[in-house]
Amino acid sequence: MRFTMPTGREAARLICGATLAWAAMTAPALAAIEALAVTTPHPGTIANPPFTLGWNFTVNEDITLEQLGFYDHNGNGLLDAHAIGLWSSGGSLLRNVTIFAGDDGELAASNFRYKDVAPLLLTAGATYVLGATYASGRDAYHFNGPAAFDAIDQITLIGGVQQNGGFAFPARPIANSTLIVGPNFRITGDVAPVPEPAAWALMILGFGGAGMVLRRRRPLAAA
Repeated sequence: MRFTMPTGREAARLICGATLAWAAMTAPALAAIEALAVTTPHPGTIANPPFTLGWNFTVNEDITLEQLGFYDHNGNGLLDAHAIGLWSSGGSLLRNVTIFAGDDGELAASNFRYKDVAPLLLTAGATYVLGATYASGRDAYHFNGPAAFDAIDQITLIGGVQQNGGFAFPARPIANSTLIVGPNFRITGDVAPVPEPAAWALMILGFGGAGMVLRRRRPLAAA
C-alpha cells in the first residue's frame, strides 16, 4: 500500500477538520444539575400534617434555576400532590410548581421528580428558601444534618425550615439545622465533555498530516 503525502490544500483541510474536532472535544456541554444529592439516606415520613417543609441556602455565585422538584422515594410515583416553592429570604414567592400524584414530572436518577419553571437568576450573596407541602405522611422525605447532603459548589446549605398549614413561606428554623429534603431544584450548568473516538482520530490525522507537509517543505541547510 502506497502512502501519498498530502498537498498543501489537503493539509489545510486536515488542519481545519482537526481544529473543529478539537473545538468539539473541548467545548463544555450543558446539563441539568441537581442542587442537592443525598449522600446518607435517612428517609422518614411527616407526622401531624399539613406542613410546608424545606431548607434554605446562600448562593456563592450567580446561577440560573430551571426546575423545581420533589423526592419520590421508590421512583414509582407519588401518593400525594406537592406544591413546591422558592422564596426570597424576605418571604417573596419567586417560583412555584405542583407535582401531582402518580408519575408526574421528570424522574431523575436520584428519584427526584422535576418540572420546568421560568428561568430565575439566583444572585451571589443572596439567601433563598425552598419548601414543599406535605398534606399527609404518605410520601417519604430525607432528613438529616447538612453534612448528609452533597450540595453543588454554587450554594451553601444553612438548615431546615418549616411552617404549619398549607402552602406558605416556611420561615421557622428546624431544630439542630435538620434539613427536610423533599423539595429540590436543578440548574443548567457546564459539564466536561467526553470526546468521541472519531473526534480523536480526526484530530490526530489532521495534525499528523500537517506535520508531514511542513517536514517535506523544510528548506535544506546551506552547505
